[in-house]
Amino acid sequence: MLDDTLREDRVLFASHDSWRTAVEAAAAPLLEDGSITPGYLEQVLTNIAAPGGTYMDLGFGIALAHARPEAGVHATGLSLLVLPEPVALADDPAHPVSLVFVLAATDGEEHRAVMAQLARLLVNATARAELAAARTYQDVRGAIAHAA
Repeated sequence: MLDDTLREDRVLFASHDSWRTAVEAAAAPLLEDGSITPGYLEQVLTNIAAPGGTYMDLGFGIALAHARPEAGVHATGLSLLVLPEPVALADDPAHPVSLVFVLAATDGEEHRAVMAQLARLLVNATARAELAAARTYQDVRGAIAHAA
């Protein structure tokens, strides 16, 4: 199920020096396929930069960047950027992240469905380690399969 949402064209591997460019890169596939608008990305960036925005840090070096559907979601989608070196989310060194997911959901039901799939993956310590070490989409698929 998750591998249907987190398609190959939505998984990226690249280095970035800042959380902002990392989130922009992670969101790019969703922008390109029309799942989100530029306004949605701007709201995500604003949410992270706001006081308390580090709530998007799920721990274990994982960020789940998102905003409300009305900020500009056209279709539910999930993308992932795997960073070889972590960036400090919201420039806060207490929040290093090397896996940046961007979630776009058309409504609360879709949000919960994708979150449930993602939670099954991220509660698995082996799968988290495999994701952090991933260098190809096949590595990511392997982590997803491991957690299924």
